[in-house]
Amino acid sequence: MGPNSNDAFAGWNRLSTFDFGLVRRHPVSDRFMPWMATHWSVQADQRTIYFRLDPDARWSDGKPVTAEDYVFTLQMMRSEHIVDPFYNSYAERYYESIDAVDDHTLRIVGKRPSWRPLFDYAGIWPTPAHVHVLDADWVRRTTNEPQVVPGPYVVGERVRGDSVTLDRVPGWWGDGKRRFRGLYNFDRITLRVVPTERRLDWLRRGELDLMEGTSARSWNEDFTFPAVRNHWIRRARLMTNWPSGVYGLHMNLEAPIFRDKRVRQAMQHLLNFERVNDNLMYGEFVRLALERATTAAEAVATITESIERYGQGGSGHDPAITPAGRPYWNAFLIADPSAAYVIDTSGQEWAVEQVADVRAISNRTSITGFDQAHRHPRQPVERLVNPRWHAGQRVLARRPVTVDALTAHLRSHDSCGDQGWSVCMHAGDVEATTASMIAELRAAGDVRVHVLTGSPCERDYQTFDLAASATADLAGV
Repeated sequence: MGPNSNDAFAGWNRLSTFDFGLVRRHPVSDRFMPWMATHWSVQADQRTIYFRLDPDARWSDGKPVTAEDYVFTLQMMRSEHIVDPFYNSYAERYYESIDAVDDHTLRIVGKRPSWRPLFDYAGIWPTPAHVHVLDADWVRRTTNEPQVVPGPYVVGERVRGDSVTLDRVPGWWGDGKRRFRGLYNFDRITLRVVPTERRLDWLRRGELDLMEGTSARSWNEDFTFPAVRNHWIRRARLMTNWPSGVYGLHMNLEAPIFRDKRVRQAMQHLLNFERVNDNLMYGEFVRLALERATTAAEAVATITESIERYGQGGSGHDPAITPAGRPYWNAFLIADPSAAYVIDTSGQEWAVEQVADVRAISNRTSITGFDQAHRHPRQPVERLVNPRWHAGQRVLARRPVTVDALTAHLRSHDSCGDQGWSVCMHAGDVEATTASMIAELRAAGDVRVHVLTGSPCERDYQTFDLAASATADLAGV
């Protein structure tokens, strides 16, 4: 915390020294696992959580980590002395209270009930109450001094403008703990300061082993030197699940000309995406089916072409992450007023089946031959997916299919295989329904949509009528 706590070094510092939350998500199962806490209990109000801290946890000066250190963290976040408006606001918006029940038992109460209370409230870290004094001199006294931390590294040698060294804490308390196995293996990590404009020079000279490309121009123009052409330096595209930023026209509505929606629509129509992409972006960007297609059949062609060319990112069954896994898979239901299709995918392979009457899909592949060939053998569809899928099939089999029937179905909790894995999902801290939509596609081209965010059982659907020209209207909003 503090006015200088979010620079390029801060991420490394947090990761290696003190940003140790109470729990963490397992990298394969995505379930919460112990970190600083060994046990926890979420109360029925969905905002009160009790944690049992690991009694072995120690600060780098040898003192024990206690529940009072978490209480002190909230006090710091709320303090004006840290000169950090973000954390002042964060503490106010998220936390009602943090209390020490005893030395190793902690109670956290969030501001409001949450469908994901561990995600919202369990990321807080301890701050050594026996070290810090919150006063007007805290920033000057603390910012440039190595901290006492609970993590496996402490800041060591520092050379201004050149490097910072992180040294392994001898006999760190987490050594031997199962949850830390395989992590924090290096005795010393040295971070060198490399000016952005010099990174490529360092790579050419062999002083960098890895460099992340940041733009289409750099990817296509800068990496053409002999070491790349001779494959001594390898270029690789890595697909990730992390959302990317937005490219596009951002029109300032403070400018009078852009207050006219017709002008904004005209700007959208004037943008020749293909020409810009081919000439300025080296053809590196891919538009989605909703932008590139006007019919369900065109959308099928767009999606399958992109999957065949680029494949799919995702950790669920990625062989690189789960050795016995299979490529990431997906299922799509594509429809317009006159036709509908199901697309099943796995990695760069796909299958398409046109819908003859009605069709339900869920979190699994369902085209018979493709499903047999590509479904992961350990995917628990019988328990976690099929009950919801079959419930959807039963609703569609009852005629007429009405909005009221679909609304009741999307709010239902009676199609569980395992507790919480219903259509309106509340599977503990693992999964929950966060949005829902029903779309009425009409022959005239008009669309009526019923949408909500959050849990369908707790919210009302909002209804919107979209004209046939809604695509152009929405593009200009």
